[in-house]
Amino acid sequence: MTYAFASDPPAGLDDLPSLIRWFLKNDRLLPNNLEILEEAHRIHHGPEDGWTYERHLASTIADDLRTYDSPELLQGHLTLLTTVYARTLEALRTLASPYPNLRSPADLPEREQHKMWGLCLTLGLTATRLRVEGWTYQSRYGEFLDITMDTAKRRSGARAHASRKSQRRV
Repeated sequence: MTYAFASDPPAGLDDLPSLIRWFLKNDRLLPNNLEILEEAHRIHHGPEDGWTYERHLASTIADDLRTYDSPELLQGHLTLLTTVYARTLEALRTLASPYPNLRSPADLPEREQHKMWGLCLTLGLTATRLRVEGWTYQSRYGEFLDITMDTAKRRSGARAHASRKSQRRV
């Protein structure tokens, strides 16, 4: 996982809101449709809570960086986030596959809209968390992370975990 941008962020961790805005604006690898992300946030969290997508993201990243405060913990967390990202993307693609011209979750039949909004929100939050927290790892510890996903290994592990859960229910 590398984090190459044309320029470095003008803000650092001491100004997390500015750092996040910079990543949201400059991330060409994982572009953000902020209009859809704000709408997904509003639908899932309601307008009455007073939080925006960006504020939710900043709070989540700040919590992550406080919790995963060593290279090993942060690397493990980022590895898990890549799995969440991949699984969410797969679920999003599966849900959208019958609709080749889909532009927004609002264009879906009503019964599928809520699920699509949730997937969009999870994907956006996860992507930006990966980028900001990966950049943080790199700047704090001076090394790039090498996170690869071995999906076959993860799938077999998930199947084993699921079979253990089903055996406990019997």
